[in-house]
Amino acid sequence: SNNLWSNINIAVKSQQDSFNISKGTQLRDYLHIEEIARYIKIISSINKDLGIVNICSNIPISIKEITNKWVKDNNWKIKIESNKIEVEHFNEGSVLLNNQWEPYTKEYAKRARSYLKEARELLPLLPRRARYSPAAMIAFYEKILNIIVKRQGDVFTSRVGLSKPQKLILAATVYLKYRILPRFLTPVWDGLSKVGLLPKV
Repeated sequence: SNNLWSNINIAVKSQQDSFNISKGTQLRDYLHIEEIARYIKIISSINKDLGIVNICSNIPISIKEITNKWVKDNNWKIKIESNKIEVEHFNEGSVLLNNQWEPYTKEYAKRARSYLKEARELLPLLPRRARYSPAAMIAFYEKILNIIVKRQGDVFTSRVGLSKPQKLILAATVYLKYRILPRFLTPVWDGLSKVGLLPKV
């Protein structure tokens, strides 16, 4: 739920027809950032040690209700749908039997890839010597994400991960691109990776 606002925004911006949530009955406390700023200003003006202060609306609202409110307030043309996946399904081990689980996995994988893409685009802002570690993490997570999607979201039957040879090859590829490859050849690598002739890292 922490990323609910950003996730629904991504869905709207990518012109998706629908946005899937769980049953949507979970209660959360949402407070607009402007209200938070106002409370912080008031608290900071009090000449007294108040200790830890919890800033909240104190008005619980369901995920379904808040998402529908956002859609209405912003005049978005997106439909809020429930995938009916609940925590109990994970505890019972029956989530794989839910025909909504694979689409749910694919949708979240799509969102995760958008975050990884944004992170990769920020790498050039780092000093060249500092790019390897974040680039490697992006590459590892993307590879694991692809495996999860290929397994139709089955992360329960066996552990999802990369073998030692896979990790070494991926790490070496990232090192080659971000530490050894001359900077002027980076666009060439990126171009070839788009057509599948080089790894996308």
